[in-house]
Amino acid sequence: LDAAQIAPPPRLPSMTEPTMRRGLRRMLAVALVMWAAGRSGGAEAERPRAWIDGTGPGWRDLGAADFEPANCDPGTWTWTGNAVACTGKPVGVIRSRQVVRNLELSFEWRHLTAAGNSGVFLWTPPETLEGLAPGGLPGGINFDAKTRRNSTDPEDIFYAHIGGMDAFARALLAAHQILEHSPYRRWREARYQSFDAEQGKAFESGRLTLEALAQIAAAAEEPKPASGRQELFENLINQYL
Repeated sequence: LDAAQIAPPPRLPSMTEPTMRRGLRRMLAVALVMWAAGRSGGAEAERPRAWIDGTGPGWRDLGAADFEPANCDPGTWTWTGNAVACTGKPVGVIRSRQVVRNLELSFEWRHLTAAGNSGVFLWTPPETLEGLAPGGLPGGINFDAKTRRNSTDPEDIFYAHIGGMDAFARALLAAHQILEHSPYRRWREARYQSFDAEQGKAFESGRLTLEALAQIAAAAEEPKPASGRQELFENLINQYL
């Protein structure tokens, strides 16, 4: 695994900024996670300028004072001015001290070991960072955007990421419609109704030991199989795609 280095710094609009900038519209804490096995090199004299630089009224640079460790060692993340570098030894998370609405972030990847890997989590819910164990990663969505062999231009990677993000966005809208306007919840409740009473409820809450379960199974009659109706659920989902 390799080291990754961030530059230039992310930028943040003031919370009174009336115009929504690029990025998600949810009020989520910013968590940055990198993992790597190489050591990051020294700061370079000049860094490539980000394609989006966050200039405009209400935007400011983010620096070391805006972040705090969530579960990492003191040396995992180091700041040089407003640029931050991560060694990935061990895996560790830093989080923004305040919940932010929009930001712009530019990364410079530095793979110093063959077959290494680096990654970033961004816009993770604050509750996924509470009590995060050392070496752990927060909850969130992770996707890889890989191009086909005949896609050989640099901009193909750009298109691949757009398609990946659009797929997640469409899936979120479809999931909302399914949960709010379809019989999915009723079907699911009927499928698992045995977990809502007596022994099933005790099992789900963790109040039954393996010995107790063995006694229940030994005393019970041959169970009657109940269909999971997977095809029915799949057909329901297809109606909302």
